[in-house]
Amino acid sequence: MNSATPLPAASQTLDRDTGPRFAVPYSLSAGGASFIVLPLSTVLVDVFARFHGLSLEDLSWLLALVGILASAVSPVLGILADQYSLRNNGRKNFVVASLLCMTVAGFELMYPLGSVGVLYFLFWNIVLRFAQISYDVAHLAWGAELAKTHHDSTRLFSVRTIISCIGAVMFYAISILPGYAPNGITPEVLRREGIVIAILMIPILHWTMRYVPNIARPHPSSTPATLAALRQVLSNRPFRTLVWISVLLSIGEGMWVSLSFVVYDYYYSLGTSLPKTYIISYSLTATILPLISKLCAVRSKKLAFALLQLAFIVLISVSQFAVSGTIGTLIRCSALIGVQIILLCNFVVINALLADSIDYGKWRHGVSNGATYFAASGFLAGVAGSIGSSSGLFFLARSGFSSQGVSSLNDARAGTLVAFYLVPALTSLVAIPLIMRFPIGERGAAAIRRRLAARAASAA
Repeated sequence: MNSATPLPAASQTLDRDTGPRFAVPYSLSAGGASFIVLPLSTVLVDVFARFHGLSLEDLSWLLALVGILASAVSPVLGILADQYSLRNNGRKNFVVASLLCMTVAGFELMYPLGSVGVLYFLFWNIVLRFAQISYDVAHLAWGAELAKTHHDSTRLFSVRTIISCIGAVMFYAISILPGYAPNGITPEVLRREGIVIAILMIPILHWTMRYVPNIARPHPSSTPATLAALRQVLSNRPFRTLVWISVLLSIGEGMWVSLSFVVYDYYYSLGTSLPKTYIISYSLTATILPLISKLCAVRSKKLAFALLQLAFIVLISVSQFAVSGTIGTLIRCSALIGVQIILLCNFVVINALLADSIDYGKWRHGVSNGATYFAASGFLAGVAGSIGSSSGLFFLARSGFSSQGVSSLNDARAGTLVAFYLVPALTSLVAIPLIMRFPIGERGAAAIRRRLAARAASAA
């Protein structure tokens, strides 16, 4: 940061014209969160199945239970985050408290301090998911409030995702340090990861508290009750369209993500190579996301989203039907890198579209319920994702999968074909015409922002 324009202290009021320059300090905590959440969502099932003796059937219903419970409380957490913001002139303390809880739960899963069983896995996963949802809905709503224009929201969420990728890269980089690479992701690796994140969170929390400004939200003349707030959110037509798309993608992506580490480790014998592929994918995402942000600004977010879905379908098709041997291994690793990049880009574009929906709701109702919007979307997408991930694991187990490891996919060909290819491809394909029906275009989003600015100026 240029010395002529130093960062203001957290207590200062944010000038909306300078909001975009807070993208990096705002996004830093997302790097710490992704160090915990992104890798654990892919490696935790594999580690607990291989090293702690939990069966895939147990893990499938545990993940489904955790997902449903977390999704059920998601709207409540969103409403609490919005109410806290109104009463305390900002979201900062809520975000920091959620991040602390996430760190404790992530540490317990990475560095178990007691015997590991079904109840241990269930309890700390519930804590982790609740804290993750609380953090995400408040932090994303905070970012939408920091954005000055509808294009700023895309840029800000791009920076947030880039720093999240850096956090994930750090996780996987530790796993390939000398002495660990031959064994892949093991409990010993996770214990080291737990120590690292506990240390890293100290400066991250300090930076967030000191340098990221609160946004003091204007108090409406009347604050809607909980049910009234939910009705306002659900009456938002652009939001409803986006929710249907998120639900579809969450089912397909949930299946693919939950099975990716298992299939690549057990069947393709690429478990020790996966940390490197994840490092490459997260690193490349930091380069590609600015291009996606530019595409959203020059053309439209809807076009960027449609192109991402087509690329996703092509890549999982290539991965599923690649030949065996060295060439097939290279193709599958490249496809995995590409899919990881697309999933992260999807996150940015969908949240930017959701920010446009929030602006529409604020213009229509005169109240900014940003966290409630993110929570309601997370509730439905979370349930869908849990159904997808648990169904994928259960179907793979029932179709002949063996946790003892095999050399080919023949033992569970039907399971991988359906859960690792057909369902994810179909959901992405259906999402393309749905996104074209999203009623807010680039001109509409800009017009809504102008009307909100005019309303705020007249009220000042």
